[in-house]
Amino acid sequence: MGGQELSMKFSNDIYATRADVKREMKTGLIDGIWNEILKYRSNFNNVLKLRHVDSTAYVVCLTPKIAERVNTIERKLLKLSKNYTDLCKIRTEKEFDIISKTKILKTIGKLYNIETNESLLYSISNGSLTNVSPEFLILTRYLKCLDEIGNFASKEIDDNTIGTFYSYLLGTEDLTEYYRTKDFENKFSKYITGRVYLGIPYGIIDRSMEQLLNFIQYSDISGFIKAICTFYYLYYVKPFETHNEEIAILMLKKILAFNDYDKVASLINFEELLMNKDELESVVFECQRTYDLTYFLSYCLNAIDKLVADALDDVANAEKIGVRHDFYQNDSYQNNIPSLNRTNMLDDGVTKVEGTKVNESVTTIPKETIQPQEPVSSSFETKPTEVVPPVQEANKTVVQNVEKIDESEFKTTPSQQTFAHESVSNEPGVMVNFAQNIAISNLPTGLSEEEASKLENHLLELNPYLTRGQAYFYARHCTIGMCYTISQYKKEVGCAYETARCSMDNLVTLGYYVKKQLKNKYIYTPVKKG
Repeated sequence: MGGQELSMKFSNDIYATRADVKREMKTGLIDGIWNEILKYRSNFNNVLKLRHVDSTAYVVCLTPKIAERVNTIERKLLKLSKNYTDLCKIRTEKEFDIISKTKILKTIGKLYNIETNESLLYSISNGSLTNVSPEFLILTRYLKCLDEIGNFASKEIDDNTIGTFYSYLLGTEDLTEYYRTKDFENKFSKYITGRVYLGIPYGIIDRSMEQLLNFIQYSDISGFIKAICTFYYLYYVKPFETHNEEIAILMLKKILAFNDYDKVASLINFEELLMNKDELESVVFECQRTYDLTYFLSYCLNAIDKLVADALDDVANAEKIGVRHDFYQNDSYQNNIPSLNRTNMLDDGVTKVEGTKVNESVTTIPKETIQPQEPVSSSFETKPTEVVPPVQEANKTVVQNVEKIDESEFKTTPSQQTFAHESVSNEPGVMVNFAQNIAISNLPTGLSEEEASKLENHLLELNPYLTRGQAYFYARHCTIGMCYTISQYKKEVGCAYETARCSMDNLVTLGYYVKKQLKNKYIYTPVKKG
């Protein structure tokens, strides 16, 4: 195998360390091969605004296979966000919230060696247990951090964001101290080998955290990679006396929530990334030796893929619970409808007197007339009948002087776009008939979901500058003559407002929409293409 093939193998199939290459090649004489690998990787390096303690900039290497893996995870996260939005529409998201929070708190309990049980965690997650013993306070405090992310996903990230998490975890609103003022007295407080730190000297924490904030606010790298790099940097710097690892995970969630994925980012059990510390810290050390955060990114991709898959399963389970609940609720409602004396319900939703046949001449009264209605205008044509309105009490419906109603009076053709209504007035013995016409006879329709999905995939293949969210929105909002807004994009895709604005403006730049200002908002009109 040639040098180029080896470079691609050890950078794409696996992102190998120098030790990995030695082990694979079964020789220590790999200087030439390793130089070829580094040369190949340099074509895909992205220099970050984050620096090591010796002021060397970190890089992340997005080789074709790694970039593809990142895109796959981002699409899954986008799908998770959309599915969660669908849960919110049918009001069953609470089931998913409780399931997810219970899992997360269970992981936090393991990190702190706290003995918990499902009942306790469930009670804390759904808010029914507020007064807890001191050993469980970290769970309620961590839950408060999750709610902060979920409830304020679009809130800007600044120097107060990390401080808010730290104060919540400490259980105080007044921080007497902020960054730590001494070095850690453990094996990670000094050089391990060469340039490696885990908990940098306290004197340069301020400078390092300023770099991190600038990276979060101004780097143009994808939100997912930005979140992973922030997780690494906080784990490496360890700016506080305590709770550094939890804050690193919370910031990962906050950045994902702010960029594209809103509340659902706070409910993925990223805390599992902290469970295998030995493996995690060996990857952190490798990143510091090489100034290459791709090792950390690759490690996280493997773990996060499963975590997102688990979250998607939990969303599906929550949806099933909601559907099952609605089914039994409706079944219970039908079984408990008050029976009307001597009456039955026909399939078309009308009431008939017992003892008559369907084709017999009977007076039919639509179900909606059971409830009293507002008086109608006298300008409508009225037709007197001898029908006595039903008594508004269960089991006392009486129909007298049966007379057949001419149903042709209520029929309209679809082309007329007319709604026919039948109502009983407040005046006894009067049946009111009226027809209501709508002004627009032909309502514009978009593509079917199947057609929209095909167009979405076609757009992504046709234009590499489109994101999945932009293609998804445009495929379902491309009717000529219609006007769309940033708020529609935000709601449909399930992202932050700023992400929606940038996405719509990108669609304008690429020629899919024309942007116009209408008073204090912008509207986007599709451009005819092809």
